[in-house]
Parts: sequence; C-alpha cells; structure tokens
Amino acid sequence: MNKKLFLIIPSLLLLCLPEVGAAKDEKAYLGVVLHKVPCELRKELNLKHYEGAIIDEVVENSPADDGGLVEGDIIIKFKGEKVRGVNHLSRLIRKSSPDEKVEMEIMRDGKKKKIKIKLDKREKSEVEISIPKIKIEEYEKKIRLPKIEICIPKRVWLGVNVHPLNENLTKYFGVKKGVLILEVEDDSPAEHAKMKPGDVIIEIDGEKIEEEDNIIEILDDKEEGDSVKIKVVREKKEKKFEVKLEQKPSYKHWKWRPMNFIFPFGRV
Repeated sequence: MNKKLFLIIPSLLLLCLPEVGAAKDEKAYLGVVLHKVPCELRKELNLKHYEGAIIDEVVENSPADDGGLVEGDIIIKFKGEKVRGVNHLSRLIRKSSPDEKVEMEIMRDGKKKKIKIKLDKREKSEVEISIPKIKIEEYEKKIRLPKIEICIPKRVWLGVNVHPLNENLTKYFGVKKGVLILEVEDDSPAEHAKMKPGDVIIEIDGEKIEEEDNIIEILDDKEEGDSVKIKVVREKKEKKFEVKLEQKPSYKHWKWRPMNFIFPFGRV
C-alpha cells in the first residue's frame, strides 16, 4: 500500500455513507456532434491546441439547426467564455438553462462570426453516441482485408485518487463542493506540485469541481506539458497550485489483424 494513502479516522467513515439525492434538473440542448479541431486546421487558423470545438454534424430541427450553425463551424466562445475543447463546451451547454438564448462566437471559412441561439430542453429518452471516424485503406488485391486502425489518444494524468464529498463531509472539511484526495501517486504531477492526501480539490482552471468526472473531462482537453491551476482547501484554508501535466506512464497496446487497437490503461 502506498505510504501516502490518506487514512480516514473511524468516526469519519460514517460521513462517507452515500446519500439519496433528488433527480437532476433538465439539461439544455444545442443539437450538435462535436469533435476536437484537427491539428492542421488549428495551425492554419492560429488556434491553441485546446481552443475551440468543431461541429461534425448538426441535428436536424435542433436549436443549432434553427440558429444557423452548420457542419465545419468552430465554436470558440460560448456566452462570452473561451471554449477550451469539446468537453468544456459540453459542460457550458449543460450548465445553461433550457430555453435560454445564448451568444456564441464561431469561425466559419476562417472568419469570426457571432450568432445567437435559443437552447432547448433535452428529451429524457435521447442518447448521444459519438463514434470516432475510422480510416480504411483499400488494398489493390481484393483477397486482402483492409487494415483498420483505431487509436484512442493517450491521456495526461494528475496522479491522485479521489473520493466524492457528501453533505456531511463538506461540513467536516469546511467546503461547499469538491472532491477529497485520498492518495497522491509517487512521482506524479500532483506530487511534484506538493499536493497532499487530505486536500479537497474545489476548482481547476476556474471551473468548479463537484465530482471525479469533472476532473476527467478537464484533463481530456489537455495535452502533455500543459499546466492547470488547481485550487484546494487544506485544513479549511484555500491554497493554489500550478500543476504541469504529464502523459500517463502506464499504457498497454494490442496489435491484432486485421485491426490494430491502442487502448490506454491506468489511473487518471
């Protein structure tokens, strides 16, 4: 067991019991399928590697369709806030209210344009599935099967093991929202930045952290060498850290004909 594992005292274990929460509010809906802006296009438009989200598809009769968004548009601002990747934009949309009229700044044909769209309410039965595009190279000999390569990009990591906070734990640590660091991995970005078990992460790059998925989504928009600003509560006092992210050290690769699969493994 890692020596840095944060051991919660027995009396605190009772505070970790799960709570039964109310149903989530209805989410806002735009009606687009988003993708990361390709590297070549990013360079051509002078965008940072995490900036913006490109529209792969506009759902018919959706708010995006009615508002004039088209395939190939790059959304760079949403309600005045710079878009830092696909996951960031998705979070901004989810945090908006259904029927809210929002202003977006897009790039179309290399030119910036502002557009206003009235969001709608997401239907409960609707499920969005985003399938990555697969490149198929046809060989001249028909007897050979095409080679298909599916690549899931390697992710950066922070190097912490976290636990969500319920109402009792938020009172104990003196926070409203956040996630508790139980463990800091050896030789990880978090350790290098002097983060410790027992810290409660409440904010990353200005975004509030309420659950582990919030951290995963933010890191998914980052690349090796990027820095994130993390705000934590330690002993009921706020502290700030700037953490330089690194690529996850543990990956396994499979090669299998006629396909090559590359899947990442390891902790976030």
